[in-house]
Amino acid sequence: EVHVGHDGVIWGINFNSGHYYPDIHSISIMYQWMKNQGFDTSALHWIAREEFFEYKGGQDDTSPESRIAECNNFDWDSVMLPGYDSKQLHRVCTEVTVSPSWKFCGEVAKRRKRL
Repeated sequence: EVHVGHDGVIWGINFNSGHYYPDIHSISIMYQWMKNQGFDTSALHWIAREEFFEYKGGQDDTSPESRIAECNNFDWDSVMLPGYDSKQLHRVCTEVTVSPSWKFCGEVAKRRKRL
């Protein structure tokens, strides 16, 4: 799902379409693809569902540490795509999930209500 902001500019990409629930490596591949194309990825928000991350005490843990752990727990060596290096994708995973442009669905829903 693409979120379009003012003047038709893409504000963010939502990884919670309701039908397709990609895991963390899918976002990393897309992020790296966009960087490879020369897109300004800092201007784009990456919107993840809170359930991406492990639960602590029955609640979603959306802390940066949990996001890094999710990146570290993924088997990056299983990703075999021409032109993509598994170590690079691991680094990119951490880069995107702890960046200021990383948002959660709950945050975006609050933003929409304010607009």
